[in-house]
Amino acid sequence: MKQNLNHLKPGLYAVWYFDCWDVDGDLYYTLATQDANQLWREEGTGLDMLRHQGDTFLKAWALDDASNLLAQSNNNLQLTQQSLKPGLYAIHYFDNGDPGNEPTHILVTLDDNQKWYNHENGREMFMSEGDMVLKAWALDDASNLLAKTVDPSQLVDIIQKNEIQQRFLADLDI
Repeated sequence: MKQNLNHLKPGLYAVWYFDCWDVDGDLYYTLATQDANQLWREEGTGLDMLRHQGDTFLKAWALDDASNLLAQSNNNLQLTQQSLKPGLYAIHYFDNGDPGNEPTHILVTLDDNQKWYNHENGREMFMSEGDMVLKAWALDDASNLLAKTVDPSQLVDIIQKNEIQQRFLADLDI
């Protein structure tokens, strides 16, 4: 059964995603683009995200929609002083160390000390002078939620499956 996401406009999204490629499935956050034909592709890889039976978006946050914007600044200090709470964020940022110097979107975690870390690899962000967060969207804040497309009973099953998988892998000491 294909998930109906027709109510979402084409554009860039941060998504909480259940990927069923290996039958057991994996839960993760990533960036995705919906095109005009309503195809969802993972940002960076370009892979179709709803290709396997059971692939599901649990939540989606529009990153092209200014109404979902939590904070905007051209100064990191000013942005963190806007009372951003520790948690997971999608940000649009300028990496001064990037030769192309093009602002980009990335998922990051903000810690209690107002330090930003790359969500994917855990590296501290904004180590170069001139690096800055331009925009930020809180991903653990339900107030800017656009799509909650899974029945709560399904979500419990999905989370339990994921926890069982994690315990199994931990027992294997992988």
